[in-house]
Parts: sequence; structure tokens; C-alpha cells
Amino acid sequence: MATLEKLVAIIVDPEVQAAVDRVLEGVRDPDSMRRAAERMDRMREEMRQRVGNVNLAVPLISETRDEGFRSGRNIK
Repeated sequence: MATLEKLVAIIVDPEVQAAVDRVLEGVRDPDSMRRAAERMDRMREEMRQRVGNVNLAVPLISETRDEGFRSGRNIK
């Protein structure tokens, strides 16, 4: 079977690219980190107001752990 390769252009937000560049250079920018934390807090609160509290992590982790024990794998 023939394999087709196609290059895909990835568009990255300039702010995200700048943050990635800083991380790769080992530079910590407290002001950028604070702004990002504030933005994430706002987004979390907007989501909570739209859909209410969503507690998915504990049930998903429990389900995964239970599957591991049923299959004989001890997942830690």
C-alpha cells in the first residue's frame, strides 16, 4: 500500500510560542506565570458557572484502578 505524506502547517498562538521558548531556555517569568494562573482561574470559574461542578477525576482514576486489578495488573 502506498503511503502518502502531507505536510501540515501548525499555527501556534504567538503568546504560547513565547512561553514555550522561555521554558526551553530555562527562563522563569513570574509575571507571565501570574497572568497565566489568573487566566486559568477565570476560565475555570466560567466553566463552573456554565456547567456546574464536574468531578471526573476520582471516578476515572477509580475505574482505571479497578480495571487493572480485574485484569491482574497492579497499577500504581
